[in-house]
Amino acid sequence: MLRLERGQKLFIFIQIVIDAILILASFYLTCYLRIALNPFFIEKFKDLVVALRFIPPLYLIIFLYLIIFNKFGIYDLSKKRTFLDNLLLLMKSTFYGTFILITIAFLFKAENYSRSLIFLSFFNVSLLVYFGHFLSRKILAWLKAQKVGLEKVALVGINEEVRKMAEGIEEDPKLGLYFIGYLVSKATSNQVSPSIIKDHKIIGEVTNCKEIINKHGINRIIIWDSTLSREELFSLAATCERMDVYLNMVPDSLSLFSRKISLTQINGYPLIALRKMELDHWDAMVKRIFDLTGAAIGIIILLPVILLISILIKLNSRGPVFYTQKRLGKGERYFQFYKFRSMVKGANKIVSEEKRREHADGYLFKLKDDPRITKVGKFLRKYSLDELPQLFNVLKGEMSLAGPRPLPVIDVKTLGDDEHYNFWANQRTNVLPGITGLWQVSGRSNLPFEEMVKLDLYYIEEWSIWLDIKILLKTIPVVLLSKGAY
Repeated sequence: MLRLERGQKLFIFIQIVIDAILILASFYLTCYLRIALNPFFIEKFKDLVVALRFIPPLYLIIFLYLIIFNKFGIYDLSKKRTFLDNLLLLMKSTFYGTFILITIAFLFKAENYSRSLIFLSFFNVSLLVYFGHFLSRKILAWLKAQKVGLEKVALVGINEEVRKMAEGIEEDPKLGLYFIGYLVSKATSNQVSPSIIKDHKIIGEVTNCKEIINKHGINRIIIWDSTLSREELFSLAATCERMDVYLNMVPDSLSLFSRKISLTQINGYPLIALRKMELDHWDAMVKRIFDLTGAAIGIIILLPVILLISILIKLNSRGPVFYTQKRLGKGERYFQFYKFRSMVKGANKIVSEEKRREHADGYLFKLKDDPRITKVGKFLRKYSLDELPQLFNVLKGEMSLAGPRPLPVIDVKTLGDDEHYNFWANQRTNVLPGITGLWQVSGRSNLPFEEMVKLDLYYIEEWSIWLDIKILLKTIPVVLLSKGAY
């Protein structure tokens, strides 16, 4: 997480104040609604003041929720979250707060505290605080437009990743950062592509960082440039230390490892340790229970749809109803992958190896406007209905509801010859492959291979039941709108 400078402290303070006010308001609203909508309890809750006596003290409630929100990372500005992410995270943290309050009511003065009132407050706290985060985002955007309390940032390096970082800083007001421009090393000062920097200017070379810091009032410098010489790096670090400018470095060779790194040392030498990306025993057990329950319920509910699709496939073209293929599963074990057949019989023999290579993105073969697809198959693919038989793969323990998509064995064997591919393919087999995944809710077939790699590794690193739930919820509109499907 970035060091908290004045802009971030200001934004966190605003968020906490708004949250505290809305937590207070939510309990007043809960008591009022209980009195207004439930006539059976008019005698017990005859007015708002009396009703408030049946919950723990409000100052304790506010303090408890703020502590839990902080514990669950609500105020962690280093993580970029969508509104749906925020809502689910708020509901999760509010649930824990409600559970603790009900436990307090049960253990202490149980006859005086109303557990039903506390339970009803869960919905009001979640919704009002969620609205508060929307409101605070608008306030922060306005403050950023006024350049109030912002930390001025310069980036060292000129490439596509640095440009995306600059755009992220400009678009996310809660970071409390203001992007000034780019610093370049001597090696790259004459090799800058205008298409990459767009409207942003280069504010100078690293060797002149002292004058640049004074001129622009820079508070933080982030390095993402492997061409920076040892002398330039040491000089920049020394200058930043003297001028109280915070210095961050993105180790380019470790960008794929993300948070799976830790710092250690041997005999005073600092070392970066890489940890294996996998789920522990308890996480795997919870995920398996979730998958079994979800797959069983899904098959029961969707059985009429599955039978109807089977009939339509038989009527539309010759061949079997189901298509099976060897895919790469957990631990690099092969398994039979089930789908509804969406192509003509013998489709694999129609496409040559040269055409597979010609239309492969990175290492994945996907042919747009594929002539082998049947009329029914085109509809099934558009709405991902051809994936429904994979619920049976989930029941067999070969797949999960959410996870990295399983790679065809033929693609692994013919296109997986370089180390970059092998590292990615091996890491993603540390977990069960999924019916849906982060790549499907982030662009599906339109997503470049490099982005798919990052999303797969991010999923393994950051797995939680809540992440699986978010992926499944986001899959619904993506499938209904048929985004990126072909």
